[in-house]
Amino acid sequence: MKHASYIALAFWITCSVFVFAQTTATAEADKHESQTTTQLYLERCGNNFEILSDTMGVNFPPYITKAMVHIRNNWYNLIPAVARAPLMKQGKVSIEFNILRNGSVSEMKIAEPSGDTSLDRAAWAGITTSSPFSPLPNEFSGSSIRLLAHFYYNPGALVGICPSKNVVVKAGTSQLFVPQLTKAAGIKWAVSGSGCVGEVCGTISRNGLYTAPLTIPNPAFVNVSATLESDSTKTQSVKVTILGVQDCSGGDRQ
Repeated sequence: MKHASYIALAFWITCSVFVFAQTTATAEADKHESQTTTQLYLERCGNNFEILSDTMGVNFPPYITKAMVHIRNNWYNLIPAVARAPLMKQGKVSIEFNILRNGSVSEMKIAEPSGDTSLDRAAWAGITTSSPFSPLPNEFSGSSIRLLAHFYYNPGALVGICPSKNVVVKAGTSQLFVPQLTKAAGIKWAVSGSGCVGEVCGTISRNGLYTAPLTIPNPAFVNVSATLESDSTKTQSVKVTILGVQDCSGGDRQ
């Protein structure tokens, strides 16, 4: 479509993992993180969507990617003039919605508006004009699947982090975060919190693997942030809630 090249989509995301062989232990850890990154990308971070509900072990990305192609094509036709050349307005719209068993859409809501009504409406209509989709996979026993779709208008290199919503990590366990990029770029990770400092907030590796502390901070959440090494003004952050781990007596071990 004319002007389509001007719209930078999250379908062009590059998720890069850099492995440095320093010691055997480090190399093995990096290998594990690389495999985990691939698994997360396939299961949770399929291009410009995130799966918010339980997939019940079903491989949903092929189904959802097909649905997103329809959304993308319809969205292209609806992108307002303000986001095309020469204005090239930037913006991001995130929309939550359910796909029901018969492929119809329900319970849509704008999770993150762009600040421009015309951009929000185009993204919204990209979904509604694509419904109904194909019925959900036969092997899926649930009544619906809930998605978070991101629409990016002319973004910079770093456009987000996946997962970005409803992130919960048990004390002492880990969660991998994947930077969503429109082109290859170096990322610097950091963790901070209003009730903790330094490693008391947990730790995060250069590949985005966050490990929560054994002692839960108060308040029990931290912010994981990704920043472009080449431009410190380009940064994204995700709120992470830390839960206690149940011990054998049924209480929380903190």
